[in-house]
Amino acid sequence: MNQNQILLEAMKEYGLTELPGSGNPKIVQMSKDLGYPFNSDKDNWCGIFVATCVTRSGGAIPDKAYSARNWLKWGNPVTEPQTGDIVVFWRVAKDSWQGHVAIFISYADSRKEYVNVLGGNQGNKVCIAPYDAAHILGFRRVSSQV
Repeated sequence: MNQNQILLEAMKEYGLTELPGSGNPKIVQMSKDLGYPFNSDKDNWCGIFVATCVTRSGGAIPDKAYSARNWLKWGNPVTEPQTGDIVVFWRVAKDSWQGHVAIFISYADSRKEYVNVLGGNQGNKVCIAPYDAAHILGFRRVSSQV
């Protein structure tokens, strides 16, 4: 497993969107396939999406991978990200439990103030979107030990 495999798996789901009512059955099934009890796509599913991409690539995932910040315990930390690395962001407050996890694509600008990431639950779908680099908690890269 490597970053390219994770990225390829993620691109297979590009455009997957939440649905009204009980949600998109494909997103709900991702959760069930991982053994998590989410019954709707109204739950935060960014971690479930990344975990699905990693497991489909043959990799292991962190405990409670549905929680974005738990991805900070996965792989190896890196300071210079490459396309396909995992990136973890804080939400609400840097020291809160809330976060977002996605797959790094590139820096969005020459000053590295924004990053483009491919992720789930971004605007209620799988897409590439820019995020403020000031909210990054860390980048993680595939390792042989998780």
